[in-house]
Amino acid sequence: MKNISLAALILSTSLVALPVALAAQEADQAAAETQTADAADAKAQEKADKQAALVALRDALKTLRTTKSGDADAQALALVQSAADEGNKAAETGLAGYLISRDSEAAVALYEKAIASGNMNASFGLAREYWSGRNIEKDREKAASYMVQAVEQDNKNAIYTYASWLPLIDREGGAKAAISLLEDHADILDEEKVKPLMSAAKLKGDLDFGARADVAEWISDLPANQQDGERFSMIGKDKNLYVWLMQDVMANGGHYSGAQNGLLTSSTIRGFASLCADLDIADDCVRGPLNRQSARALSLALKDAAN
Repeated sequence: MKNISLAALILSTSLVALPVALAAQEADQAAAETQTADAADAKAQEKADKQAALVALRDALKTLRTTKSGDADAQALALVQSAADEGNKAAETGLAGYLISRDSEAAVALYEKAIASGNMNASFGLAREYWSGRNIEKDREKAASYMVQAVEQDNKNAIYTYASWLPLIDREGGAKAAISLLEDHADILDEEKVKPLMSAAKLKGDLDFGARADVAEWISDLPANQQDGERFSMIGKDKNLYVWLMQDVMANGGHYSGAQNGLLTSSTIRGFASLCADLDIADDCVRGPLNRQSARALSLALKDAAN
């Protein structure tokens, strides 16, 4: 009997302890779930705060960019300054760009500090400032040096820009260097942006670029108010190319129906005369299609007609 009573007691105690243990386990699980939920909420809030901070910084940078004169909103300026102090690359270049016309020494110092920390957009920005000379003393050598730094970091805008500079930096070998630069980075560049740069480099380098259709396509992609000026510029580079381009213009206007061959044939001359008469500048064209004054007058008249 004693053994039976002891067994009953043990069983009874176990039955009482089991619900308690289950309750404790459920409480621990609930606490863990609450902790996980709290952590998830905290993470979500942190993400939301970061996103809000990025939006605020973006808006502040826009404020600085659009403030052409005077001082920008103090709160926006303080926000960008704080982000720049923390090493935010967009803030560094944005603040330097804002300061360059207001405090060029501070802007250059900020650009150089950002460049030292590997900010390739700062290299690009400072290079453009030295090239233009609008806000600091023009220095093409420094401009090229800073632009090369950005190019070496595969900054696409720097590659496009440097390719357009090279024919001006080196009158003899710059065009070929520009073409090589674009070809070497073709895998990361936008083909539509490369095409006009290639055409321009070939023209400036007076190379055997052959396919005139490429040049015509490049010009046709330009804004309407620039196209006639570019066509006119060809007269000093390749007179046959100028005639070839103008034959297309005249054909589209119904003034020429011959072959597009770049030759100044009698039918081509008549086409020029017809176009000049249609634009009411016949007197300005009497010197002939290849006379620079006549060609300039025709270019300006076409530009006015396009507008």
